[in-house]
Amino acid sequence: MVLPIKLTMLFLAAPALVFGSQAILKNEKAGIGPVAPTANATQGGSWTPAADTRCSIASELVTQGGLAHGSPLLGRIEGFAKVAGVTGGLGKRVIEVTSADDFAGRGQNGGTLRAALARAEAEGGGWIIFSPALGASPRIELAKSLIVPSNVTIDGGCSGVTISSSPPFSVLKVMGPTRNVMIARLNLTQRDAAGVREGGDCVTVARGADAVWVGFNAMSACSDGMVDITQGLEDSGPTRATVAFNRFFDHDKDMLIGSNECIENHPGVCDAPASQPFRFDRGVQVTIQGNLFDGTAQRHPRISGLSYVDLSGNVVSAKGRLRDNGKTSGVYGSYVGGGGRLLARDNLFLGLESERQMRAIVSADMEEPREREDGKRKGALEGKSMIGVERNVLVNAGFVFNSAGQPEAPPYTLSAGPRLTSGDWKGFAACIATRVGPGGLAAVSANRACP
Repeated sequence: MVLPIKLTMLFLAAPALVFGSQAILKNEKAGIGPVAPTANATQGGSWTPAADTRCSIASELVTQGGLAHGSPLLGRIEGFAKVAGVTGGLGKRVIEVTSADDFAGRGQNGGTLRAALARAEAEGGGWIIFSPALGASPRIELAKSLIVPSNVTIDGGCSGVTISSSPPFSVLKVMGPTRNVMIARLNLTQRDAAGVREGGDCVTVARGADAVWVGFNAMSACSDGMVDITQGLEDSGPTRATVAFNRFFDHDKDMLIGSNECIENHPGVCDAPASQPFRFDRGVQVTIQGNLFDGTAQRHPRISGLSYVDLSGNVVSAKGRLRDNGKTSGVYGSYVGGGGRLLARDNLFLGLESERQMRAIVSADMEEPREREDGKRKGALEGKSMIGVERNVLVNAGFVFNSAGQPEAPPYTLSAGPRLTSGDWKGFAACIATRVGPGGLAAVSANRACP
């Protein structure tokens, strides 16, 4: 049975009443009994190739004279990454990783991933792949973060490679003025991260970096975020990225997007632009497309400041996580504050906790002002945010937000993905599960039948 969203679940300020009625018409609330465990479409850890699968990266990657001239990954780049012209290491030298070792000093051992990145930086870019000689599902344990330079693709192919760091180091960092980066088909995680807060991300994009595509990865158990994409007040120009076809699991706070410096230290700065058309020549602009948030808790994503997020075609299945202090984490889908803008369309929001309904989208001004332990934040998250919701399906979930109006349409059109309906949301979730992570490219490229 399909029910409209209950008015009690959609709290809207007076300026957004017209928008609110549109939200009720365009989104559906699926009627269900208790949420079955099968609703969480996939289980388990890092992706590993099947035993009878031969690595096909050599046949996939078109090369000429040792340079990368084509890859099926390039046809999957959409959204803000495509607007920014992401091609990664296309036209650059193919560099093969032949050693799973790592050293803190750059340039040591010519076969390591760290050395491959150093070579790519020296040569103006590169397309980095992993040798079958590394064996099945190799593990690279980093001594510190890997800094990804401009014009680079790191493609795990079908190697099943896992790359890990230890707090306080993020696994991969893309830092301005770096631009034109592709991070694909990797398992990313952290070691010894239990109980550590703010000890690094799986992927950090910051300080004005631009033109980044993060696709077909599996990320888990990083101590801070999975993918954090932020700017400070000192950063000018846009930070544009697409995060697509990834699986996120075994984690609490997934994604932080926006002008973090603005929210932390200058809470009033972001309010004024919220009433004006978004300028796509500045700020953080992120497309989140076709991902599976597999039983994670919150920040899918958390948006703040001068930022625009297009959340399209994702499965957000959320449940609380027990923390080391014995308390259970918060649970929500997306959170918007400080003037941020979110357009959420064609997503499945699935609350996995039968005892309470998940807040699918919540705005900061729906919560009481609070002071953080370090005293930095007291009501600073309040701001005139814009939130648009279209064709989403909510299962054991509801909207709880105010909106200053409808966000602008993004400057692009996404290709059609699997069809989401309230009548077959489980089929949609199962379909997305086949398309995410290091093994998902084949399903997407083949346009495998989905609901």
